[in-house]
Amino acid sequence: MYSWIWSKLPGGRIAKTFVAAVILAGLAFFMFTIGFPAIEHYFNVDQTTITE
Repeated sequence: MYSWIWSKLPGGRIAKTFVAAVILAGLAFFMFTIGFPAIEHYFNVDQTTITE
């Protein structure tokens, strides 16, 4: 799968690395700003199990 994605990216090795980094950064930004907050109510993230 990764070789297929790598072959579809434009440019040489440096350009492909840059494009892949930009895509990964964009995906991380999307997930932390929209994705994870959208599914937060399905998980119990407010409660902790650590007590003093």
